[in-house]
Amino acid sequence: MDFLKRFDKSNIDLLSLENGLINCPEDSWDKTKIISRISKMYQKLKQDDSSINSLYKAGGEWDHYIAERQSFYDDLLNDNHDAAHKILSNFWRNKLGPIVKEYAKYEQIKDNETEATERFVDKVASNYLIWRELYQSDVSELKIPNIGNQWGLSIDGELVAPKATRYHAHAQQVKSLTSDVEKPVFAEIGGGYCGLANYMLRDIPNLTYIDFDLPETLVIGAYYIMCAFPEKRILLYGEYEDLDEVNLEHYDCLFLPNFELPNFKHNTVDVFYNSFSLSEMPKETSTEYIDQIQKICKTYFLHNNMDRKGVINRGFERTPGSEYQIDSNVFKLIYKQFDLFHGHNGDYKEFLYRKTS
Repeated sequence: MDFLKRFDKSNIDLLSLENGLINCPEDSWDKTKIISRISKMYQKLKQDDSSINSLYKAGGEWDHYIAERQSFYDDLLNDNHDAAHKILSNFWRNKLGPIVKEYAKYEQIKDNETEATERFVDKVASNYLIWRELYQSDVSELKIPNIGNQWGLSIDGELVAPKATRYHAHAQQVKSLTSDVEKPVFAEIGGGYCGLANYMLRDIPNLTYIDFDLPETLVIGAYYIMCAFPEKRILLYGEYEDLDEVNLEHYDCLFLPNFELPNFKHNTVDVFYNSFSLSEMPKETSTEYIDQIQKICKTYFLHNNMDRKGVINRGFERTPGSEYQIDSNVFKLIYKQFDLFHGHNGDYKEFLYRKTS
């Protein structure tokens, strides 16, 4: 975009990247109980997996992701806690790393692939400068917890991780949307490693955050948040008898599989959110998710997704965001605009809907 030319990126260069790649090993406090809880959750998830609706099983691009990392999930199934913890404590830089990538994978940058490295530095720097212009905030606002051996760009002495500007911006947006709600409830489909949850739990008082995700991703997000916020009241799948009996006011964070969506109370979520993953699903699957969102959401539905036809990745054609089956009698479109942090070429758009009733 031409307007980016007016931003000075002269102090953000390959040295910023070199400093941003310095190892950041986790603090060495005992995480045995966390790993044990996560293992039990994953075992319960896979135990129940055979009886769920096929629409909630991994499909599209995610089949490949899971298959390539099966040995890690086997460690969780077999209670190999030390092996699982070793992987999780370095997930930003190992085979789980694609969950945090933006513009380039860690391996590409580590191996000095010129095109990927230059793209990463340019795009992350541009997103940072857009964020700074919009929020007039110090870079320290983008600080993230020391979990998983994170990496990114070092800007003014602070590590700016991939997607950090996006996550922080959406956290502030949700904070504004729920400013009149005493105890806001926020739900996300596909929270990934929970980078957004980090800023929301940090910045929004009395928030209840709910992550609906695939089992294989849920374990990473749960690890990140449980380590970053050990004082929070966190509920994992399998730690309750009946989801309908769970009082959301008793918890700060819930980690639930996607197949629990049909069992969740209707009209309870103040803001429902998705970023990117709806467009990565087969159309019949995204339609099922939208149907559940329309039932569970109380006020706002915010999503950022691919909005261009004919995009194919690993043989799978993505579904444009404008083609989601959203009932106009349930949701009114407030706006559709180019995604600020991922829409430089116009492929991604942000949509905000408000419930009509």
